[in-house]
Amino acid sequence: MKPWPGGLLILAVVGTFGCERDQGFKTVEGRVYARFDEVRGPADPVVGAKVSNNWDQTTATTDSSGRVVIRVRLVAADEFMVLRVETGAQAACQRLAGTSTGGHVLEIFLDGGPFGHQRCQSR
Repeated sequence: MKPWPGGLLILAVVGTFGCERDQGFKTVEGRVYARFDEVRGPADPVVGAKVSNNWDQTTATTDSSGRVVIRVRLVAADEFMVLRVETGAQAACQRLAGTSTGGHVLEIFLDGGPFGHQRCQSR
């Protein structure tokens, strides 16, 4: 009786599909706000803003609470990806190192936010 060859083949196929499914992608979650209020914090969620990235040109749209979830290709730890938010005539960008969000939800502000500007460099 030789059950090993068949068993190994099944295990190898399941392992390959399981790893390949998520390999190379990351889900980035964030919220887009019109402005940062120094008293209240993030204010005025932006609905219907287009969010894209410069790495693989994936796009997503913010929901009724300004939330966006976008699945992007991973970049190396020493490379950068830029998320671009556009709504009407306004745009803001957030630069991410190695597709990292640091385990938290990104906040992007059209007015720049609490830590300086989030203006986009020219395309």
